[in-house]
Amino acid sequence: NRAAMEKARISCTSNRVPASSRSRPINTGNVNRPNTLIGRDRELAGTLFEVHEILAFSMAALFALHLLAALHHQFVRKDGLLKRMA
Repeated sequence: NRAAMEKARISCTSNRVPASSRSRPINTGNVNRPNTLIGRDRELAGTLFEVHEILAFSMAALFALHLLAALHHQFVRKDGLLKRMA
């Protein structure tokens, strides 16, 4: 299925550089491609995975903050913000 393959390719794009620096096959659904983007570099792989981890936790923190702000508007300020957004 061409659409599923394109979706798998797009979803793997952010993981391509860290995976390629570790010389492991990149899982793109049913197709495994050799890592040819960059060569094997363990130091770079460690750095990229550390950055990936920091960004993941930052995004989770922003999501939690956004959720808390919405709950604050709904239950503390009671300003009808959620109704106006709906």
